[in-house]
Amino acid sequence: MDKWKQRLLVKANRLWRWFWFGLKKSVWTGHETFVILGLIDFVALVVTWCFTRPLALGLIGFETLRHGDFPPIWKPHGTARGIVLTIPGYTYTRRQLMALAQLLHRHNFVVARAEMPPNGNVLNYADTVTLNTALLDRLVELAQSLNLSVTIVGHSYGGCCGIRMAEYLRAHGLQPRLVVCVQTPVRGTRLAHFGEYAAAPQLAYEQGEIARTIELVEELESGGTEFVYYCALFDEVTRRRDSRPPLNGDRRRWAITLPQLGHWGAFQNPWALKEIVGFITNLTNGVNHTHNNDT
Repeated sequence: MDKWKQRLLVKANRLWRWFWFGLKKSVWTGHETFVILGLIDFVALVVTWCFTRPLALGLIGFETLRHGDFPPIWKPHGTARGIVLTIPGYTYTRRQLMALAQLLHRHNFVVARAEMPPNGNVLNYADTVTLNTALLDRLVELAQSLNLSVTIVGHSYGGCCGIRMAEYLRAHGLQPRLVVCVQTPVRGTRLAHFGEYAAAPQLAYEQGEIARTIELVEELESGGTEFVYYCALFDEVTRRRDSRPPLNGDRRRWAITLPQLGHWGAFQNPWALKEIVGFITNLTNGVNHTHNNDT
């Protein structure tokens, strides 16, 4: 009983520090309109953090008990049809992607998971790529030896990390086939000022990292990598327009709407999972996929 009380106090203290840190950051921005909108977003975030996120974490815990963990590189029993690298969102660990990994594995994909610190995906881009250098080098060797394409799937901040990892692979002789960004703030988020770890400030609108993200997307697209962007029906962290890069001439970009409410739990949503895995499977098989719900 004392153990559970201690864990509850730790969670409550973390929530308070998070709220107080975000409140001070929002006030210090000095932009009244931005502060008001940011605080509205933050209130919505606190509500979903207290309700939908625990639900998602409960489902993740159930999936972990049912299936156990999966190795850094998980090979299928049959002939592999491709390699998929999975990257969790901000403060999440690999357990967030357990259901996705299981489904991809059943479709005969080699599933790899990005390495993260114990407290989740909280490092800046450079440190995240450095932490995964050995894994990325192994994926280059594996893809070239088995003649397989590589797909990268990232949720939220993990999608932005995935773009950096795709650039690393390209620089080392392997052009990724596809990058899937699920509820990823490609163009930034108003809530970046509320984050307490090094990853969050990089997602602020005024940061140069946003321009660099879009620049990397352009370079990867020019090399042959395809991108697909997913948004939710409602997302308090990543707005629709921020979930994809801006239009660039004749190059059209869509954000496909998932049957998902809120920023948490897309990979515990069976309908969202079906859409994401179906897209990856069809594209890997060379089957055209129609973009619906364009934004």
